[in-house]
Amino acid sequence: MKATFSYDPETVRKVLGSASDTWFYQESSITTVTTASTEAETGSLFVPLRGNRDGHEFIGDALSRGASYFLVEEDHPIRQNLNSEEQSKAIPVKNTLVALGKLAAFHRSRFNPIVIAVTGSSGKTTTKELLGNCLKNLDESALIVTEKNYNNEIGLPFTLFRISDRTRIVVCELGMNHKGEIARLAQIAKPDFALITTIGTAHIEFLGSRKNIAKAKVEVAEGLVKEGKLFYPDTGEYSKILKRKLRRHGGRLILVKPDRTFSVLRKKPSGFLLEYKGKEIEWNLPGYKLLENLAIAIACLETLGTPSEWIREGISTFKSSDKRLDLQKGKYFVINDTYNANYESMLSSLEVVDQLADGKEFYAVLGDMKELGNHSRKFHKTLGKKCSEFRNLKGLFTFGTDSLWIREEFVKRTTFPRFSEHFAGTEEGLVELVRKFSQTVPEGSVVLAKASRGIQLERFVNSLPV
Repeated sequence: MKATFSYDPETVRKVLGSASDTWFYQESSITTVTTASTEAETGSLFVPLRGNRDGHEFIGDALSRGASYFLVEEDHPIRQNLNSEEQSKAIPVKNTLVALGKLAAFHRSRFNPIVIAVTGSSGKTTTKELLGNCLKNLDESALIVTEKNYNNEIGLPFTLFRISDRTRIVVCELGMNHKGEIARLAQIAKPDFALITTIGTAHIEFLGSRKNIAKAKVEVAEGLVKEGKLFYPDTGEYSKILKRKLRRHGGRLILVKPDRTFSVLRKKPSGFLLEYKGKEIEWNLPGYKLLENLAIAIACLETLGTPSEWIREGISTFKSSDKRLDLQKGKYFVINDTYNANYESMLSSLEVVDQLADGKEFYAVLGDMKELGNHSRKFHKTLGKKCSEFRNLKGLFTFGTDSLWIREEFVKRTTFPRFSEHFAGTEEGLVELVRKFSQTVPEGSVVLAKASRGIQLERFVNSLPV
């Protein structure tokens, strides 16, 4: 990643509290910041991060490409191998990832845009993009929206580095896997408004319970500006936890009821016909769960003072670029949702496909849900029970290991004849799944394919005839 970053090295050193036992090579100011050595150039500040490879190994490459300065961890052995010229370009810090966040927080503090932070177990990307679509009438330079999935301690800083004196609104997405991550991200972003879309089971393996997930999500309050506002669906659980947290940090919780925000006039296969502020608008995404996310987005926009015309236009023209629910038309109508999965998103996707099928039969190919830990059996079985309640679900294929529990509970709970079969999550199992599916499912059928990323269920989708 790379961004414009125009600061002199003395300012960077002071922001980071870097030791001043080395002199600085003052040939130029810093003009860009990058975490990729291949993107380094004259004026670049290279930030080496630890991951699958230690970024410190690429300091030499960054310098050879013209990098003017680089961060280096104080206790890293590479410091002993730097020559005097390289030492002069080094800015020692305790942790380069933390330092990247400090630089982003400093840059954000120099300007005064309204920052909106979106987090949640599911629906946050769609909600973020919807907010951006409703605000698109702002000048291009006045609006910044998180790109792709830049929602972690690396991606968020590069969103904030885009802020300039022309920026009026920033919409950023905050992701997490572990306790404390949302707090760190919120303290960097300092949002004026925060939205929690859902509190579900994503990452429950690491956090232990949904209650702990709620506590982790509401960490966003730790970064809210004084008197900042947090929007959350009125139908959501754990509002008491949210209220307690906000009382400690001085923010205000706004619980949003969809039926007090808009009226649902009619459900359609492709979405809903709504009435908002006395006028009809089309919402072209199926699934009732997304209506809760739509409601909190509208509530935030209204609080922001967004014109009703902008909101109506943003809703009616919205097309999610999130390919995690991608309709692929060929021999079958396949909803390819193989990017990720947790219990709530599985159930939501089944509801979406049931709506898209418009009263006709549909099929589901479901793989394991990861990061459930000791809760895996419980949630896979609960999903199997829920699958049995979709009367138009004609057949269920499961693929992997723990997904066997989905099929077992589906068979146990179903009250009329339906096809179901489980396949091992191996190459042989994949071949057999494709063969059995092709033999069983009629051409033109609507099919949901969904699993956690580690299952790589897109291999099944890619094996189907076009």
